[in-house]
Amino acid sequence: MPLVIAGKTLGKVVSYDAPTTDTPADGFELYDSTGGLVGWFDRFGIRRVTVDHALIEGGDELEGIFVSVLEGDAI
Repeated sequence: MPLVIAGKTLGKVVSYDAPTTDTPADGFELYDSTGGLVGWFDRFGIRRVTVDHALIEGGDELEGIFVSVLEGDAI
């Protein structure tokens, strides 16, 4: 499903359900407008996030290389 704000497509949201579980949704993912995975909930319901590598290194230009950030990581 596209994620649209103020008429501009920012990315897409994907949710899916495994028929072998009792939960209504087993996955949720957020992608940016270029198709890069930005954030998701894993199978245990833990929120996961990625950021562009340039932001971790303090750069000004985005690289398009996403790095997973774990809870407690300093950026």
